[in-house]
Amino acid sequence: MTTLLILVSAVLAVNGILLAYLTWAFQSPRFAAHRMRQQTIRLKVSERLQTLNFNFNSLLSVGMVYAAIWFGFDIWFTEQDISWSTFLFQFVAVLGLYDFSYYWVHRWTHQRRKAMKVHGVHHQALYPSARESLWIHPIETIVGIGLLLTSAWLVGPINVYAFACTFLVYTTTNLLIHSGINFPSYPLKFYNTVAQQHYGHHMLNMKRNYAPLTPIWDRLFGTSL
Repeated sequence: MTTLLILVSAVLAVNGILLAYLTWAFQSPRFAAHRMRQQTIRLKVSERLQTLNFNFNSLLSVGMVYAAIWFGFDIWFTEQDISWSTFLFQFVAVLGLYDFSYYWVHRWTHQRRKAMKVHGVHHQALYPSARESLWIHPIETIVGIGLLLTSAWLVGPINVYAFACTFLVYTTTNLLIHSGINFPSYPLKFYNTVAQQHYGHHMLNMKRNYAPLTPIWDRLFGTSL
């Protein structure tokens, strides 16, 4: 258990650094030519309310993951040695299940009026930056972490290192697809396609580009922009 707690804490530290970097990059003249949209529209809410929302959602998501580790370690996770092939299978399977399930949940929220009232909080950020990736209704935080943990449970018990890697991809992708920046060099450039698709979901057509990690499901089910 201790190993996974350390790994998850390290992932969260990396994300704190990445969030600070992306926030700086979005505002920096150095990256002005790489912004997906030169003119931005800020959230029409106070800085105090934004900060409260960001902090609450951050604590809620972190609390859910730590609670799963602390109270359900034997249900979700294992520290037994596994082969590289098993590691890759668990890593890909969890992310694939999460991406597939979130695609349908996200699509559903745009088709039901009551659900859209919850999801609509996030869409108040018309041209989001990385900081506004956390501007969501707390119910969405619960659903998102819940889908990730459910995916890990279906595949698992998952190796602690495999889960740490999936959690890293899950959290960093959420920041990067909301960054509003086309990155000029790798490794961040790898995310440009997915980030552009998600920006299209915010700016151009909210009934397209639902998947959070890959364009596979949108292309397969005819919702690609």
